[in-house]
Amino acid sequence: MKTLVVVLTLGLLLGMSGQLLASGDGYDVKLYGTVEKVPDAGTGSWTIKGKEVIVTKNTVFDTKHGKAVVGSYVEVKGNFNGNAINAVEIEVKRAAK
Repeated sequence: MKTLVVVLTLGLLLGMSGQLLASGDGYDVKLYGTVEKVPDAGTGSWTIKGKEVIVTKNTVFDTKHGKAVVGSYVEVKGNFNGNAINAVEIEVKRAAK
């Protein structure tokens, strides 16, 4: 219970700064932001809104609004891994221009 309170409190505090939002759907966090860096291989360490997001072959992509590339605005659902976020799902909200 203490862990849940800490995670929710941290998520809400960071969410107030426009960075991260606590998630109530089984994920530690939702992050909304612009993709700033994608490794050549596609998997690995991405940068989204200044945060490190770890993308693996198991990450699910919703690309109905465009590809997840530098400049795309996305929603990341995932779980904390130290200072990084392990992405479970990335949904493109707006394609890159």
